Amino acid sequence: RNAGDIADKVEKELQELAGKLGVKIERGNGTFSPSGKNFELKVKIAVLNESGEAITPESEDFRTYAHLYEFKPNDLGAVFEHKGAEFKITGLNTRSRKYPIIAASISTGKSYKFSAELIKLALDRRREAA
Repeated sequence: RNAGDIADKVEKELQELAGKLGVKIERGNGTFSPSGKNFELKVKIAVLNESGEAITPESEDFRTYAHLYEFKPNDLGAVFEHKGAEFKITGLNTRSRKYPIIAASISTGKSYKFSAELIKLALDRRREAA
């Protein structure tokens, strides 16, 4: 039994527990001993909102600090188009000056960082088209 296999099994059990508790549990990085017999895993747990989406620190930061970037708190979850792909605003990284807005690709779910200016322009275009 190696640490990687055990970590995978722990993650599987955590996902079952997440379903029972109504939360999102995500396994983060871990540190493994050279022998692979001991390890520590980071686990992130997020409560789900009414729509079943995780309430992350980044989503809370967006709602709290949106006005500093000329957004509204309800812009969280807004969909915009960039380079022919659709993205959904999922949060704010207050430590990032250049690319503070976090958005997930609608098609893949992968997260990307964007400048506030780019998102404002994209949202304005979308609102004008509607």
